[in-house]
Amino acid sequence: MAGRGVQRVVGWGLVMYIDCSDITIEQARPMPIQIANPVVVAKIKALAARSGLTKTAAVERAVDAMLTGRPADDRASLRARMTAILAQLDRIPDLPEAQDPLDWDEIGLPR
Repeated sequence: MAGRGVQRVVGWGLVMYIDCSDITIEQARPMPIQIANPVVVAKIKALAARSGLTKTAAVERAVDAMLTGRPADDRASLRARMTAILAQLDRIPDLPEAQDPLDWDEIGLPR
């Protein structure tokens, strides 16, 4: 059935070509989403602030997590991952010939 496709302009200058089950969209532009519920907007802002991501990235990560069936990152899992990383770093031995560039006094402060 190759070659029996249909090409359509679907709006905003987007061209969609359908051939059997293959769909390609050329010249796609980002499309805004308007969220009218102020509670949801506040939750998105809080999620972005808590995760250190942009609002778009936070929403994308949450949507991806729901689509793949895995829970979104929460503070407990982030803390567990950070603890594991720090434990790995603690296992790295100190260099015996390491030099400290600062001169320290007897109470542990730099001179």
